[in-house]
Amino acid sequence: MTYTFYSIKHGFPKNCALDAYWEVALDPISDNFTPNDISAEALFQLWVEEVQRKYTDGLIPIRWFIRGKGITEFFPYQFYSSEKNFLDYWTHPVDTNGKPLNFLKLQVRDKLWNKQRCNKGGFIQQTTGWKPSVLQHAIYLPILLHTHFTHGVRDI
Repeated sequence: MTYTFYSIKHGFPKNCALDAYWEVALDPISDNFTPNDISAEALFQLWVEEVQRKYTDGLIPIRWFIRGKGITEFFPYQFYSSEKNFLDYWTHPVDTNGKPLNFLKLQVRDKLWNKQRCNKGGFIQQTTGWKPSVLQHAIYLPILLHTHFTHGVRDI
């Protein structure tokens, strides 16, 4: 689905598909690796060790972005963010029929860690099969670990 929206500052139109992109705290640990360097499973274990040190209550925050061709902006209405967001820069997107976008219905982008795709933080979904729901503000580590140990490495 493509949406049309306009720059608030300059008024120029933008027409593109949009999706929801997520980043779990500390998942940029993958920035220094490729799937040729380290498996999703091994990277997941490194990440878990870091998360356990920093988030002793087990509650790991998730940040959200809206992404489209040539744009990445913070998602509006997210729990943890006081950052300027999509609606500070762009008008509310409408579809081809003029219907306003329901942000909660945006597709959540898959993030993977394999020979075909190595997305930042993709090792989490690749290892556990889990990805958040739109605007989910956190994941509780014991639940994620249970998912991991119950289901093992997944080929997504």
